[in-house]
Amino acid sequence: MPLTLLQHISDILDTIKPKFSLRCAQLMKQISERVQWGLFCTKNYANSLKIYLYF
Repeated sequence: MPLTLLQHISDILDTIKPKFSLRCAQLMKQISERVQWGLFCTKNYANSLKIYLYF
């Protein structure tokens, strides 16, 4: 009985895992894109601030 239950849980995890890892990968990609965009905006803001301070 416990063995079949464990096997069942293992099967469920095996079916969930690919979807979960795919979702996780998509989430990580979105986060890294947002971080890069944030850095890009910050850099542009700093550059425009420098230009503003020069004049």
